[in-house]
Amino acid sequence: MEVTKSNFEEVFPDIVKEIENASFLCIDGEFTGLNNGHIVNAFDTPAESYLKIRAGSMDFLFIQFGLSIFTQDDKTGRYKNKTYVFYLFPRPINRLAPDIRFLCQTSSIDFLVSNNFDFNKLFREGIPYLNSNDESQLADAMEVKRSYRANQVKDSSTQTIPVPKQFKPTIDNAMKKIDQVVSGKESEVKIDKCSGFVRKLIYQAFEEKYKNVDGIILKSEGGGMFCKKGVEDLMEEKDAKEIAAAVGFSKVIREISAKGKLVVGHNMLLDICHLVQRFLDPLPADYHEFKEMIHTLFPKIVDTKLICAEETIKQNINGSTLEMLMDTISKPPFHLPEIDGEEGYSYVLSDVKYHNAGYDAFITGTVFLSLIRALDPDNKTSSLKNCKPIEKYMNKLFLMKAPDTCIDLVNPDPEPSRDHVFHISFPKHWNANNIQKLFSPFGSTQLFWLSDTTAWVSLYQRDESHKVIKALENSSKLPSGVTVLSYQRFIREKGAAISPRPNKRKHGNENASEEGKRKKSSPNDMRSNRNTRKISPIPEEANSCDLEVKKLEDSANIPGSEFDIDQSWG
Repeated sequence: MEVTKSNFEEVFPDIVKEIENASFLCIDGEFTGLNNGHIVNAFDTPAESYLKIRAGSMDFLFIQFGLSIFTQDDKTGRYKNKTYVFYLFPRPINRLAPDIRFLCQTSSIDFLVSNNFDFNKLFREGIPYLNSNDESQLADAMEVKRSYRANQVKDSSTQTIPVPKQFKPTIDNAMKKIDQVVSGKESEVKIDKCSGFVRKLIYQAFEEKYKNVDGIILKSEGGGMFCKKGVEDLMEEKDAKEIAAAVGFSKVIREISAKGKLVVGHNMLLDICHLVQRFLDPLPADYHEFKEMIHTLFPKIVDTKLICAEETIKQNINGSTLEMLMDTISKPPFHLPEIDGEEGYSYVLSDVKYHNAGYDAFITGTVFLSLIRALDPDNKTSSLKNCKPIEKYMNKLFLMKAPDTCIDLVNPDPEPSRDHVFHISFPKHWNANNIQKLFSPFGSTQLFWLSDTTAWVSLYQRDESHKVIKALENSSKLPSGVTVLSYQRFIREKGAAISPRPNKRKHGNENASEEGKRKKSSPNDMRSNRNTRKISPIPEEANSCDLEVKKLEDSANIPGSEFDIDQSWG
C-alpha cells in the first residue's frame, strides 16, 4: 500500500496495530545517492567502515521506505503479510522548521527513474519527518516566538493608529463583511488581498468594535484575510499540532523501536544508519556508542545478507542479490514460503517491482522465511519461536566490502586474518603494473588504491606472506620512495583510521567496484522519550569490475555470494 501525506494520518493507527501483532518486520530504503567520496575498502575495520558511511552517506535524502509486516497464524503456521511503501520528503512546516539541504548522485537518480520512481509524487505528496534533535529545536524556537508575541501584546501601546483617508473605504468594506459573520448572516467571509499595513488597520478596527465578542476568528491568509465563527486554538495547542505534523513519518520508526520487534533487512547497514540519523537521533562519532545506540533502539536485528554466507546456504546459491536469491529459493533444495497477502496491502511475486522499497522489503521477508527453513529443515513453517539457527546471526550487520568480518552490535567484532595483506607506499608516477611487478615473485595480487601514492596489496597465495616480509619489508633494495609493511605492522605503527579518497585511479588494473548499501543518550531516553519529546539504488557495476572482485574472492577464500555488488545494497 502506498502511503503519502494525504493518507498517512488515516492509516497510521492501523500500522501501529500491525506492528504490535507482528512476528517480524522487514525494511528497505531508497535514497538520492550512495556516497560522497568516502569509499569503504575490503581491509577497513568495521569501525572505519562505519565512520566512512557516517561521513560520506548521510547527506543524501531518504526518499522511500518500505515496511513489510509478517504475522504468523498460530493455528495454521502460515504467514500473513501487509506491506507499506512510504514516500518521504522533509518539507518545512514554517520558517522556524529545518530547511534541509541534501545531495543527489546522478547515477542514483537516473537509476530510480529507469525503475519508474515517481518523483512528482515524492515532492508533492512526500510525508515530512523530523528526528528528535530537530523536533526539540523546533519546539524551543516556537516557544521563544510565543513568548515574544505575548510580551508584544503586554507592552503594546494603547494609542490608536490613525486611518489614512485612502484606506478608509477598504477598512469599511472589510468591516461590513465581518459584520455579516457576527450577525450570523454568513458563517465565513474572505477579505481581498491587501498590504500588511491595511491588515493591521482591519485588526485594529475589529478589536475596537468586537473586543467583547467571543467565538469570532479573524486571521490573515495568503495575503488576504478571512473571518469565521469558531474558537481559535490556544497558541500552545496550535504549535503542538504543527510540531506533530512535522514529526510525521518519524512516528513509524519510533513505534518500531518502542515495540522491540525483530527487524530484518538485506545488507541493511546503510538503511539502519539512515533510519537513526533521519528519524530518531544523530549518529554518534564514536563507533562503540554507535553499536550501543543501535542495539538499544533495535534490540533484535537480522541481516539476510549475512545468512547467505553460511556454508550450507552459499554452496547452493549463485549470488546474494535479492533477484538472484528469489530465483534460487524458487527451486530445490529451497522451499518458497506460502504467504497470505491482503489485497491492496501486499505484492504478488509475479508482478516484479525490484527497487521499489516496499517490494524489496516484501522480497526480503520471503527470502528470510526460506532461509530459516534451509537452516532448520524440520522447521517446515519457518517459525521464529525457539529458532536456534537464527541466533547465530542476531544483531550482526553485513559489511559489503569486508564480508570476512561484520559489525557485531553485542560482542567484539570478528578479527579476520590479514597476514596476506600489505601496505605499500610508492612514488606518484607509479601505476598498477609497477606494483604488480614488485610482487610478481610471490604470485598474483589484488590492489586496493588508497591514494595516488598508497595502496593495499592482497596476495592470492597466503603462504607466500612470510617471503614478502623477508624480501620487501625493511629492504634496502626497494626502489626509491617505496616502502612495504605488513597489515599488522602498518596498523600498529600508524594507529589511525585510513580515509582513502574516491576510487578514481586512472592507471592500470584498479578495483573500481562501488561501495554497497544511514548526543549520547541513555537506553531509556533513546527508546521511551520520543513523544514526550541500497544506497538509493545505483546501476550495477561494469562486468570488468566483477572480474576484479572475483580475483579478490579467490585470493581471500571468500565465497562469491558474499561479494555481490547488487543494486539496492542488497
